Amino acid sequence: MLIPLGTDRPLHRTPVVTYALLAINVVAYMVQSALTKDPLNPVAAAVWDMVLIPGVSGWWTWLTYAFLHGSPLHLVGNMLFLWVFAQAVEDRFGRLGFSAFYLVGAVATGGAHALFSGGAVVGASGAIACCTGAYLVMFPRAHVRVFIFWYLGSTLWPAWVFIAMAISWDVITWAGGGYGVAVWAHFGGYAYGFAIAFTLLAFRVVPREPYDLFMVINQKRRRNQIRSAVRSAGLDQPMAAHTPRREKPPSPADTAAELRRGVENALKDRRPGSAATMYRRLVDDHEATESRFSRDLQLELANALYQRDKHDLAARAYEDFLKAEGDDDEAPMVRVLLARVLAEHMDEPDRAKGLLRQALLELRDPQLRELAQSDLDTLSSA
Repeated sequence: MLIPLGTDRPLHRTPVVTYALLAINVVAYMVQSALTKDPLNPVAAAVWDMVLIPGVSGWWTWLTYAFLHGSPLHLVGNMLFLWVFAQAVEDRFGRLGFSAFYLVGAVATGGAHALFSGGAVVGASGAIACCTGAYLVMFPRAHVRVFIFWYLGSTLWPAWVFIAMAISWDVITWAGGGYGVAVWAHFGGYAYGFAIAFTLLAFRVVPREPYDLFMVINQKRRRNQIRSAVRSAGLDQPMAAHTPRREKPPSPADTAAELRRGVENALKDRRPGSAATMYRRLVDDHEATESRFSRDLQLELANALYQRDKHDLAARAYEDFLKAEGDDDEAPMVRVLLARVLAEHMDEPDRAKGLLRQALLELRDPQLRELAQSDLDTLSSA
C-alpha cells in the first residue's frame, strides 16, 4: 500500500482555501455522524437529501455530495490526497481561481459519474482527482514522498509516476467491476484538471514555471534541435577505430585521445552511460584541455550527463563549454542549466544566482527569461 505524505514543491503563499476545504469536509462528516448516529456508516435517511442520485435528487446535490463521505477511512484517504496535491495547485491558481476550479470540478465529476455509471454517490475524490490532474500538468518533475507499508519507510517518487499509478489503479478497479468506487468521477476529474491546467498554461493565464509540462516539452525540443545540429554538421559519423600496435605503454596524450574518441562514439551510439564513464577518466586523469570537445559535442555531452543525473560531470562539461564558447548563442541557456545543477545538487546557490543574473542580461527569448527569473526568485526566497 502506498500513502502520499507530501511533495517537494515549495509554496509561495498560505493555501487558505485548501485548509478551509479540509475543515469543511471534517465538520460535514461530524454533522453526518451526529444526524445518523452512526459514525462508521453515516449515509442514511437523515442526510439522503444531500446525496447525489442522478435524475432523482435536487440540483444542490451536484455540489453537496462532494462534502459527504461514507466512512472514516473514506474521509481520511480523500483528505490526505487533498492535503498533498491541492496546496500547490492553489498556489498556482490563486485562492479565487482555485475555489472556482475545485467547485466546478466537483460538479463536472458528478456529471461524469452520472453519464457513465449512475447510482447514488458521495465523496470528494472526484474533485480531488481534478487537483491531481492539474498537478500532473503543472508539476510533472516534482517529487512525492510516499510511505510504503511493506517497506515500513518513505521514499521520494517522481510525481508523474505516483499519479500514473493512481490512475492505473482506478483502471484496474473499473475493469474489476468498480467495487463500489465512483471510478468515472475519478476519470472525469483527471481529465478536467489536466485540460484546465493545460489550457491556462497554454494561453499564459497562469504563469509558467521551470518544471511544468510546457517547459519539459520545450527542453526536449531543444535537445532534439541540438542533436539535429550535430547530425547536420556530420559530427555523428563514426571515427577511425584503428589502434596501431605499441611496444611500449601508451603515453598520457594517447590515452586521452582514445578516451575522447570513446566519448564521441558512445554519444553517437546513444550510450550515455559509457560516455560518462570515459569522460570521468578524462576529467580525473588528464589536463583540463584534454577534456574539452568541439562546440556541439561539448553541449551534447553536457546535456547527456545532466539527463542521467551525473551532476558533477554535467557541471564540469557546462563550465568547459562556457570557458570556450562564452559568447555563443546557447551560452545563456547553458548558464541557466548550470545554475540549476549547482543549486539543486551541489549546494552552491551563490554561484547559481550569479549565473542566472548574467543569463538574464543576455536572454532574448521571453519564455527562457521567465524560466531564469523563476529559478532566481526561488533561490532568493530560499
